[in-house]
Amino acid sequence: MIRNYFKIAWRSLQKNKLQTIINLLGLTVGTVCCLSILIHVIAQFGYDKQFADSSSIYRLNTIINENEDGAPSAGVSPPIAFAMKEDFPEVKEVCRVVYFGEGNDGLLRNPESDEAYYETRGYLADSTFFKMFNYPFVEGNPEGSLSAPNSIVLSETLAKKLFGSKKALNKTLVLGSGAEEQTLTIKGVFKEDFGKSHLNPNYILTMDSGGFGRRVMEIQNFATQNFTMSYLRLKSGANTSRLEAKFPEFLQRHGAKDLAAVGFSKSLSLQKVTDIHLFSKDIRNQIGTVSDINYLYMLLILALFIQLVACINFINLSTARANKRAKEIGVRKAIGAEKGDLVRQFLGESILLSLFASILSIPFTAIALPFVNTLTQGDIGYSNLLDWRILVALLVLGILTGLIAGLYPALILSSIKPVKVLKSSVNLNLGNGYLRKALVVFQFVVSIGLISVVIIITQQVKYSQKMDMALIRKT
Repeated sequence: MIRNYFKIAWRSLQKNKLQTIINLLGLTVGTVCCLSILIHVIAQFGYDKQFADSSSIYRLNTIINENEDGAPSAGVSPPIAFAMKEDFPEVKEVCRVVYFGEGNDGLLRNPESDEAYYETRGYLADSTFFKMFNYPFVEGNPEGSLSAPNSIVLSETLAKKLFGSKKALNKTLVLGSGAEEQTLTIKGVFKEDFGKSHLNPNYILTMDSGGFGRRVMEIQNFATQNFTMSYLRLKSGANTSRLEAKFPEFLQRHGAKDLAAVGFSKSLSLQKVTDIHLFSKDIRNQIGTVSDINYLYMLLILALFIQLVACINFINLSTARANKRAKEIGVRKAIGAEKGDLVRQFLGESILLSLFASILSIPFTAIALPFVNTLTQGDIGYSNLLDWRILVALLVLGILTGLIAGLYPALILSSIKPVKVLKSSVNLNLGNGYLRKALVVFQFVVSIGLISVVIIITQQVKYSQKMDMALIRKT
């Protein structure tokens, strides 16, 4: 029976080619926009979950109480993390990371070939970094890779850039130039595409490497210089609320004199590393640009309204040609077709058309991905289109769109009286056209609203990205 409904639906779509093309085009455009948003939103989830036992990793944040807005910062004073490991049995491991910052590109030179490049995303880190974040290594061993003084670890991309097909392990590398030049030993090469992370290192220099790293290790002030990203791995079963309750006494015990000297107070808090990307919009001095869960919810609502406009367009076009299908419906009712049969048939047509639109949206979305990446400053790849979550969402979206778009026309068309149709022509005014007029007005209102929202969101994204970078440079 279901097969028969879809067979009739297919014949009807073929018979009315022009309207089919118009409806298909409208649904496809709406689905492409909706799918582009869905891909971007889904790509923002799952950050930092690839690390072993990621649920036990936390970042320390600082709130300086002299700030008028009381906004927290992602950095803390350098000695705090290791002092916590000594004082709190709940803390299993700690690691500090210092980001060189945007605009502070490091000059890396291969002394064998004199190949030299200015590279971004350089970090200083403690020797415990790879115990905390288990990046897979393609050369060397993560354990102890940052233990020796003047050691450095490269991303796989950077290693190939500097050494080509040759092995980079245990080779020397020169960082900087002139009086600040440092000779480093490469102790490992890691895969940077391990997974999505708020950390995105291109190279990692051991904290014990002289220069700025040595100065960080020597700082003992618990009040000032809150620029180190400090991570804690807690033991299994540790209660974070109870641990945070100990922080004020901890700061007083270690930093009372330092805080009194600078004339302000501060507090510390824990944040799950898996929450950093989506729940850090109000936290200053991030390593990189983060997203915002509320912004993603807004995008999903935007996608919903775009698809709703496409559905309304389908409804208007379908009801507009109801008169042309009146005799067909009258004949079918005369030979015994029930209202339910006709409803299922018309719903079959709309679902079939919507599923076609869903299939067509995949290649069109692939074409639009470069524009989407430019707009969102993202790096969504074509493989994201084949993500099982996207495919399931697309299937559900196609079926729901078909049901929503086709339900009202199906009810209207199936209500036609066969006697009136077969005796003479019938005019379906659909309540004197009030509903269609209302839908058209609603469609225009939503369209204008969507255009306004897109402009506002685009400007807000640009502003937030500039603000994030300004805060990083200020740090």
